[in-house]
Amino acid sequence: MKVVPLVSDSMGVRSLSAFVEFRDSPPLCIDGGVRLAPTRFGLPPTQLELRTLERYRRLIEDCIRASGFVVISHYHYDHYMPDSDDYAGKRLFVKDPEENINRSQKTRGKMFGKINEKKAEVIAADGREFRFDDFTISFSRPVPHGEDDTPLGFVLMTHVTDEKTGETLLHTSDVQGPVSVRTTEKILEYEPDLLIMDGAPTYLRNRDDPGSLRRVRDNLHRIIDAVGGRIIYDHHNMRDSAWKTHLNGLANNERLTTFAGYHHCTPILLEAMRKDIWRMEHRREKHGKD
Repeated sequence: MKVVPLVSDSMGVRSLSAFVEFRDSPPLCIDGGVRLAPTRFGLPPTQLELRTLERYRRLIEDCIRASGFVVISHYHYDHYMPDSDDYAGKRLFVKDPEENINRSQKTRGKMFGKINEKKAEVIAADGREFRFDDFTISFSRPVPHGEDDTPLGFVLMTHVTDEKTGETLLHTSDVQGPVSVRTTEKILEYEPDLLIMDGAPTYLRNRDDPGSLRRVRDNLHRIIDAVGGRIIYDHHNMRDSAWKTHLNGLANNERLTTFAGYHHCTPILLEAMRKDIWRMEHRREKHGKD
């Protein structure tokens, strides 16, 4: 199988999307969604962010259309397209909208199922495994969207195995670090060849929570030591321009990279840079009018 990390925050927008191609089966799209922070530093998105969003939205829509299988690990808008018509005819592996879910995601999940139930096969995937000719896909039981007691609800981790080569992929979705020791234990059980994992949201409250950051560092250290393959570490952490500083050198491990790094590009943290970009755009606009 061929895994293509599509878009994530190191590329300028909120996402953690991946595309997986197989020899004989139709492709798989994992968490194909893209968004911008509606406000950051009290400011709306810059024009550069809006242009970047549109470019990557088209890319993800193309990948969903090309897929036969789609995973939606939870119902935050940067992980799926709530109003898209591109899910028609697909097999949709989704987070169960009835169990282990908070109120806002339950409402979104039930609405998504209602919209798509007649035009796609919608499958609650929590804790289940599905076998196809050349790959197997399995889903964790719901794990917390960050801390064990988080009000943000739960997500599914997606594990894909190429039945011909034995190669494996684990997409953790939003584990935020991981900060949970129990979630870390589950990640280690999978022993993936390629790990796509969400980093800590240090731009939020846990920047000032030494205990939380210490757990993230400890858990990430364990994962780096145990996982033999490449680790793509992106998403929430890339909303903080100082994300590497909080990891005390772990970010410099040669097997740890970002979506941008995977594509041999320099990370462009547009959300973290919003204040500076906003000033430049509005200065340019003002001079243009003058």
